[in-house]
Amino acid sequence: MSLKKKYGGICEVYLGGHRRIILSRSEDIEKIFSTSIKHTTFSARTHQAQGLKELNVLNKGLLFNNDLKNWRFNHQFFTQAILTPSFKNDAVLWSCKLFEELENYWKSIANNISSDEHECTLEVDFSQWFHRFSYDMIVTLITGERSYSMASYYNSISTNKVQLPNELIKNSNKFINEIRNHALGVTIFMSISSFMRYYNPFIKKKATSLLKNRDNLFKRLDDIIKRRRKEIEESPNNIKLRNDMLTYLITANTHRNSNKIKTIESEEVRPMTSAPNGLVRVGL
Repeated sequence: MSLKKKYGGICEVYLGGHRRIILSRSEDIEKIFSTSIKHTTFSARTHQAQGLKELNVLNKGLLFNNDLKNWRFNHQFFTQAILTPSFKNDAVLWSCKLFEELENYWKSIANNISSDEHECTLEVDFSQWFHRFSYDMIVTLITGERSYSMASYYNSISTNKVQLPNELIKNSNKFINEIRNHALGVTIFMSISSFMRYYNPFIKKKATSLLKNRDNLFKRLDDIIKRRRKEIEESPNNIKLRNDMLTYLITANTHRNSNKIKTIESEEVRPMTSAPNGLVRVGL
């Protein structure tokens, strides 16, 4: 909003040695991200930055995909997955369940510090709790696997402890940190030139750490996808599958999914046979 007030609907900046055009009007952005391959002038979604290639995110998924045909294919599956009634119902159920869990944590902490058990007063760092609530919600809806970042934070500030295996909480924390660091890595690799990343000792050390984090995150996502594929293959046809996004992407346009995507602009749509980790990363 501040850029729009100062410069109008469009302005430009230089970031990492590259010219960036910033749009402030939603109608212009809608034209750029049109799903039609016939009615769009803007086939490139993002700059072909060398850093994005190094992070292995260029032309994959949605955010940095300049292959318009592949982008439309992914966009159709992603949109269909989040708009299915079962996914939306799960989103409502999990939001209620996780908020109840959050409320119980707050009550427990308040009871521990209150001198009168009938008077529960508590001052909380809402941003910390909100971030962890969001992570638990998103990870569960996208991957179908529970995340316990709220439980981990509760254990770090409360004398009472959630009775969960330490390894389970530890893995949740690792997963969340890998997602957060990967988002940071995208920003750094887009905005800092390859020369600085290779030859500045401090930046090189950080870039190397972010690349290692990328490998760990991608391996974790691949392992989750492999486990889910195996679970689906071994599940009888009469057993209802989970409603998370990953399950939908794996089963889309197969006999295990009743919501068929037949065509995109008169083109036949194939099942997503390759690992849909690009779209899972978009969701996360």
